[in-house]
Formats: sequence, structure tokens, C-alpha cells
Amino acid sequence: MAKKHIHILNIILGALFVGFTLFLAWAVLAFAPEENVGVVMIPIAVIAVWVTVYLIQVKYNTFKCVMVTR
Repeated sequence: MAKKHIHILNIILGALFVGFTLFLAWAVLAFAPEENVGVVMIPIAVIAVWVTVYLIQVKYNTFKCVMVTR
């Protein structure tokens, strides 16, 4: 895959992850008891992991072949 396609795919997946995790965080804040507010950190951690992996990929673009083709 070309660098351009990898970045487009990652940005699209990132937008999906961020949207879904913000929805989950809202649902927890809206419907969970006050004792379970710490659960909001789980969806926020997904965003942090995605951002970290994306930045590592941008900085160290070492994967030359990501798809096995015949």
C-alpha cells in the first residue's frame, strides 16, 4: 500500500474510533451510576492508543509490505 492510502485508512479509522468512543463516554456519563464514572477512561484510552500508534507509524514507517498478495 502506498503511504497515502495508509494515512487515509488510518484517518478514517481514527474518526470512527473517536466517534464511537465519544458516544460510549457520553453513554456512561449519562446512564451509569456516579460510582462508575471511572469507566469513561476505557473509551478515552482507545483514543490515546490510536493516536500513539498513528504517530509511531508516521515517525517510523518501517512496514514495507503490509498486505500479502499473490
